[in-house]
Formats: sequence, structure tokens, C-alpha cells
Amino acid sequence: MATAKPNVLLIGTGGVGTIVAYEIHTVGKSTLSVVVRSDYAKVKDQGWEINSSEYGKVESWKPDAIYSSVENAAKSGAVFDYVVITTKNLPDIIKPEELAVPVVTVGKTTVVLIQNGFDIGRPFITKYPQNVCVSGVTHIGSHNHDGVITQTQKNKSFIMVTI
Repeated sequence: MATAKPNVLLIGTGGVGTIVAYEIHTVGKSTLSVVVRSDYAKVKDQGWEINSSEYGKVESWKPDAIYSSVENAAKSGAVFDYVVITTKNLPDIIKPEELAVPVVTVGKTTVVLIQNGFDIGRPFITKYPQNVCVSGVTHIGSHNHDGVITQTQKNKSFIMVTI
């Protein structure tokens, strides 16, 4: 009997997040959904254009599902095995552990933080003590302008598991 692919939701589709999403999707071992805010209409219709030093030119790339908000992802009825957060780490403006509330299933969802900062997993461990939190940083030259991703430097990620 075939095992279902893990269901992944990525929140934060700027230059870094979109490259991470593309990498997850091209491996083909999961179903990938993303939350897109400012470029939602364009990306939903046309996909992203990616100009990458690592992957070359990719036109009209789309993941399996695109949502305009975390709330809409939750309303879809999908249960996410992994929630990957690649937003800027600005806890004074928006707390990522609060942003993720609608899509984290207690005791099931693994939270993956790819953000800059120290001890960024601590608020998730406090809020979701029954979940696994994986945190890390990435070193990449990448930016998003109107649904066009330009990557000038290879993605190097460093990950730490916090249970």
C-alpha cells in the first residue's frame, strides 16, 4: 500500500521563501501549498518567474496549491504535516507562532522555521509543547519583485531540531 505524501504549507513567499518552496516542490516527495500575500493574484494566475544561479530560468512555476492567507489555507480543510515559515523574523510586529495557529495541528504538525535570529524556536516550543520545531537560517542571495524571483547566490541552510 502506498503511503500518502506529507502535506507541506510554506508561509512567506519572498525571495527566500519562494526558492525554498521551489526546492521542496522539485524533490517531489510532498504536496506543497504556499501562502502568498502581495503577489497573490499574479502568482495564482501566472505562477512565478524564477531567474536562478542554481536552477536557471524557470517560467510559470506553481506549487500544488496557493492561498491568499493562512486563514484561507486553514479553511481549505487540509491538514498540514509540516508548516515551513520563511517570513522575516520581526516578532515585535507579528509573532510567527500566532500567525501559524490556524494551520498547526497540536501533536501532529512539525514547524520548520527558516528565519534569521537566535533562539527563534523558543516561542513555538512554549506554544506547542507537543509538536516538533525545526529551526534554522539560510544564506542566500535572492529577492522577489512582482512575482519575479532573482537568485544570485546558492542557498545554504543550517538547521537545528528542537523537541
